[in-house]
Amino acid sequence: MGVSVQLLIERGGGLMPLCRTRRPELVARVAGAALADLRASARKERDPMLSALAQQDIERLEKAFATLGIATPAGQRDD
Repeated sequence: MGVSVQLLIERGGGLMPLCRTRRPELVARVAGAALADLRASARKERDPMLSALAQQDIERLEKAFATLGIATPAGQRDD
């Protein structure tokens, strides 16, 4: 099964496609960036319920990426 990433930009309340790629190194970088962003948001969240929900999202994404064979940077610092 192939995996691709479509990069979008938000403009005027809608999403505009920029490009799509199947290159494994770019897919892994985008996946890593998405996880880093979620982790940073979860750390900054002061509401325990929202923080727990963010952690669940992170765990779901990690499992999905692992299932698809997408290697994300381990131990990536996102400070």
